[in-house]
Amino acid sequence: MGVSKYIATAIGIALMVWTWDLAHSDRGVALEQRREIEATLEETIAQYIKSRRPGVTDVVFQQLYSEDVSTPPSDTGAETKEMLVRFRYLTNEPAENGEMTEQVFEGSVRLRSEDGLNWQWMDESVRSPIIRYKKGTEIQPGGDPAR
Repeated sequence: MGVSKYIATAIGIALMVWTWDLAHSDRGVALEQRREIEATLEETIAQYIKSRRPGVTDVVFQQLYSEDVSTPPSDTGAETKEMLVRFRYLTNEPAENGEMTEQVFEGSVRLRSEDGLNWQWMDESVRSPIIRYKKGTEIQPGGDPAR
C-alpha cells in the first residue's frame, strides 16, 4: 500500500511539470499580438453584423479564443503561421412581429500569415444553434388539434 502513494505522487509531479512546460513554452504568435488580433476580429464581426442587420440592438461575445494550427512549410521556405479563432456571441433583435429574440452564434475564423504581422482571412464558419424568444407564446393543452 505504501508504494502506491509514491507512484501516485510521481505521476502527479510529472503532470505538474508537463503542464508548467506547456503553459510556458514558446508560441508561434506572441500573447500581446494574439490579443490584438482577437480584439480586431471581435470589432470586425460586430460591425459586420450591425451593418447587415440594423435591427440588432446588442452584440455580446460570450467566448473568444485562438489556437495555433500546425502548417506545412511553404514553397518559398518562409514559415507560414496559421491561427484558428473560435467565438460565441449573442445578438438581441426584434422579430417581424416586434417580439425581442436572442440568437446565439458559434463559429471560427482561420487566419494565415507569412511574416507574423499581416494576417489574411482564409475562411470562416458560423452557425446559429439557439434562438430564444423573450416572450414566447403559451400553448394550452386540450385544444382542438383539427383546427
